[in-house]
Amino acid sequence: MIIKRLYIIILFIITVASTKAQDIHFSQFYSAPLQLNPALTGFFPCVLRFGLNYRSQWAGFAPFKTQAVWGDGKLNKRFFRNDWIGVGGMIYGDQAVELMKNIKFMISGAYHKGLIRGDMLTVNAGASLGLVNKSYNSDDLLFDSQWNGNTFTSSIDADENFVDNSIFYLDMNVGVFADFKKPKYGAFLGASMNHLNAPDISFTTRKENMGRRNVIHGGGFFKRGNVTLKPQFMFSSQRKSKEIIIGTNFIFALKPFDLYLGIWDRLSGDIIPTIGFDWRGWLVLFTYDFNYGDLRPITGMKGGWEISLSKTFGCKDKGSSSFGGIGIGKNRKPCPAYQ
Repeated sequence: MIIKRLYIIILFIITVASTKAQDIHFSQFYSAPLQLNPALTGFFPCVLRFGLNYRSQWAGFAPFKTQAVWGDGKLNKRFFRNDWIGVGGMIYGDQAVELMKNIKFMISGAYHKGLIRGDMLTVNAGASLGLVNKSYNSDDLLFDSQWNGNTFTSSIDADENFVDNSIFYLDMNVGVFADFKKPKYGAFLGASMNHLNAPDISFTTRKENMGRRNVIHGGGFFKRGNVTLKPQFMFSSQRKSKEIIIGTNFIFALKPFDLYLGIWDRLSGDIIPTIGFDWRGWLVLFTYDFNYGDLRPITGMKGGWEISLSKTFGCKDKGSSSFGGIGIGKNRKPCPAYQ
């Protein structure tokens, strides 16, 4: 019981008192496009797209659970021949054991401009705005001042200056993205800034602004016969915290589905194998983080598992993009797959 209480205190310090910690993340960053970069809103194979993401992290220690439900689409109106607008939305939530919860409601939009005939080169810019509710359960929260010499007890006054156990704040994000493609190969590069407005996330009377999170991501695709290679990377920094994920997925065009196999590495200490399939627009991917870093003695290599599901609607012609995706209509709009 004492050890469990200590875990709760440690988690509270990490997730509440310190703004230096990074946002809770997805290993399948490419499967959560609206979270990765708002410029990706509406940049996909078809007319409409919906997705789900679920992650359970640190199952061997104290699990963090993260969920996302999102969708985006293209507006029918085209202002110019090679340009279009994407709109979307996302509901995002995470929970640290039974202590802390975050729920985010986000809307996003992006403008996509084709610069070369056939949209061989496309540049994109987007922004998103969200309302976030952050709360904690004070029933399981104990402090060092509540130690009586033998155990923790809630009957002792903690003497902590908390104003409320639930707060709301606005969150703003911006991003840019460029995509170059040929039928057999292509490349892309994007960047985003999250928490542009640096919102106050403190439960106490002392102001505590969230650190801005900067993201750079990129990759490409190489197609040979029935096999497509899709290497990608993602680098993020938030104050002194950094995260780098690199790796690749191999896509094997089988009948009646495409098989996905991949290997990724979070350089801070996780190997992430991937398996999945794409069948008639239904894309399912599963990953598991095997921890080999400093937390291995605590986690027992149980970094966390993750699953994503997405479905596209209104698909037409097939074509290539830097993601090896498919196009739409006779103009063959570029369409990332992110898997």
